[in-house]
Amino acid sequence: MSDVAGSFYIGMIVDGDSAQGNIRSTKPLVQMYQKDTGKCVPDWSVAANQPIIYPVMRSGNENVIKSIVSGSEKWYYNNTPITFNASGLATAPAAVAGKMQTTTYNNGSVNVPALKIVGNLASASNMDADTIRMDGEIEASGHNLGYTSEIPLAISEFSNSAYYGFLYPSDGGIIDSDTATVKVDQELYKGGSLVPQSNYSLKWYKMPSTTAWSTANSVSLVADDIDSKLSIRAEFIIGGEVVAIAIGEVSDETDPLFLAVNFSGPTYLTSSGATSEVTATYKVKKTGTGEEVTGFTFKTTFTKADGTAFTPANAPTTTGCKLTYTDVKGAGGNITGYVQGTKS
Repeated sequence: MSDVAGSFYIGMIVDGDSAQGNIRSTKPLVQMYQKDTGKCVPDWSVAANQPIIYPVMRSGNENVIKSIVSGSEKWYYNNTPITFNASGLATAPAAVAGKMQTTTYNNGSVNVPALKIVGNLASASNMDADTIRMDGEIEASGHNLGYTSEIPLAISEFSNSAYYGFLYPSDGGIIDSDTATVKVDQELYKGGSLVPQSNYSLKWYKMPSTTAWSTANSVSLVADDIDSKLSIRAEFIIGGEVVAIAIGEVSDETDPLFLAVNFSGPTYLTSSGATSEVTATYKVKKTGTGEEVTGFTFKTTFTKADGTAFTPANAPTTTGCKLTYTDVKGAGGNITGYVQGTKS
C-alpha cells in the first residue's frame, strides 16, 4: 500500500483524544428521475428501498466504537439544518420536509441515532448532487468529543428506454473489526421497472483487472481481497451484450497501516497565552503493533463548521499543521482537517 488517509476535528481535542469515524448508508445514496413520468428509481417511498444513514464513531485512543451522546446529534441537508417534529419527521428545509425520519440503528456494536430517507428527493427541480451531514458527540477519555461527517447523495435524470445497474454493499461497504465480510448485491432497472434476475447475467471485476472475477448474482469480499480500498465493477449482460455497468467501492479499515494524528497543545483553545494553539503531527503506523512506518509525506485540507473550505493562518507542512484559537473562531467554532499521506 502506498497511500493512507484520515481526518481530525479540532473542536474535539480533549487530552490528546479525538472522535474518529464516518457516517454510512445501508443502501446507495443514488436516485434517478424521469421527467416524462415523474418516476423515481429507486422509489424511496417504498419501505424496502429506504436508506438508513448512521454513524460509526470511535475514540482515537481506545479504538472502540462508541455510543452517540443522547441529544447531541444534528443533521444537515446541503449544510442547512434539518428540523423535525415530535414524531421525528423532517419539517425543514422544504426539499426534505416529510421525506426524512429520525430513527435508531444498530451499527454492529451499539445502537445509534440514524436518519431514514422515507420519500423521494429527486424531482424536476432537484437533479443535482446533494449532501447529508451529521454532527454529534461521543463520550471518551472522560469527556464529550465532538465530530462532523458528511456523505454525498447523487441525483440525476434517466431515460425510460435505458438500463441502469445498482450495487448494494452491506455495512456501508466497510470491513472493520466488527464486520469481517461485505456482501455486494445488485439490481438492474430498465427505465423505472426492475428487471428479473433470470433475464440477465453478470460479470464482476476487481478494478483495474479486465479479467472477470465472478459471474454470481452477488459477491462477498473479506480483508484479504482489499488493499485499503477496492473498486468493483459489475457488467449486466442480456443476449450476450453489456447493457449496463455499475461501479462500487469497498474499504478495509483493518488494513495493516493507519494514519495516527498526534496532538501537542492544550485541551481547549483560549484567546491568549499558551492555550491558544494546538499542533497536529502525522505518522503512519502498523495496525496491531503501532510501529511507525517512515517515508510518507502528507497533504492537509480544512473545512469550517459549515462544511465549506477553510485556510488557516499557518500553512500546513508535509508532516503536520498548527491551528490557533483565532483560526477556530474564524471557522465558526470548529475545524475539520483531512489528511492524505503518500509514500515517498
